[in-house]
Amino acid sequence: MADQWELRWAVPLSRLIARWEVTHAHGHSLESVTNMLANLGPAGEDVARIVLQELLNGGHNLFGFRNAIVRLVTPAVATWLLIQPNSANLVRTLAVFGSPDVRAALAPYLGGYVEAQDAAAQRYRQEQQEQEDRQRAELEERKSVVRASADIYQVLGRLSQLEAKEWPDLEPERISWMRDHVERLLRESAPARTTVWHNENQLTYQNVLPLLVRLTDRYFLQLNDDIPLVQCLLALESQHIVACHRHRPFSPAPIAELERLLADPTTPSGAVYNLLSFVTQTELHTVAIDAALVAISEDVNRSGHIRSWAIRCAASSAPEQQLVALATRLTGELREEV
Repeated sequence: MADQWELRWAVPLSRLIARWEVTHAHGHSLESVTNMLANLGPAGEDVARIVLQELLNGGHNLFGFRNAIVRLVTPAVATWLLIQPNSANLVRTLAVFGSPDVRAALAPYLGGYVEAQDAAAQRYRQEQQEQEDRQRAELEERKSVVRASADIYQVLGRLSQLEAKEWPDLEPERISWMRDHVERLLRESAPARTTVWHNENQLTYQNVLPLLVRLTDRYFLQLNDDIPLVQCLLALESQHIVACHRHRPFSPAPIAELERLLADPTTPSGAVYNLLSFVTQTELHTVAIDAALVAISEDVNRSGHIRSWAIRCAASSAPEQQLVALATRLTGELREEV
């Protein structure tokens, strides 16, 4: 429409825009109108003047079409608006959002209003810059501590203040230093002893565990003792522990711990969810794991969802004879899943 514009369209289009403005119309259907206005070129001056006149007649201001109309206002339209009755609100809108030429044309008539707006904008930009400078300095300080501090607790504190994407890359020597401390802290945290499930949805555990697991994942820490990492599944979702296993497959000792936790009928159901998630994602199977999955699927004290999940895990690797025998011991929907 803009490239075939005819002057006779200015009045009906402007009145339609003013009506939409007054009724606060919005939506995707109006985007084509605003796009067309942006491409009117010099013809847009007439549309802007008529829209402003229509709004003046009804005592309204610009809101929904503000940006589209303000872009069309020229210094000539702005000075025309100055002398119109009851135009103060619209003039102030142009003084705030208008082009530099429009604002310069209005400035001598507004008693310092434009200058005050410029000063406020400058103060805001300065405050924003100062805030960004402070944030950059804080970010660099935190990264510096992570890279160099000899205090592991200080390092953990700074890491907890950083988003994961902000964690700095580390030299191999620093990664070795961190591995030794993370391994010690995991062992001291004793997740198998300190994790307590109060019911299927509520638990308490050592607050440092999630950070230690994320560190092990992010920096590919090659733990000598990775049994506590498996035990963290008693408290934590499996995402980062799965990643750790993929970086470096677990040794026989943590796999044996996984087998023990799965086979233990007293392992809390909330923790069993995490263990099943780990087995599902890693596709890790041993004879003992498959036997534990079969036992879980038969455990009437477990929820139907857990039993169903265990059946699906077992079905991918357990011997067919074992699965057939399992099916004869199950009933209803659980039998159909075998």
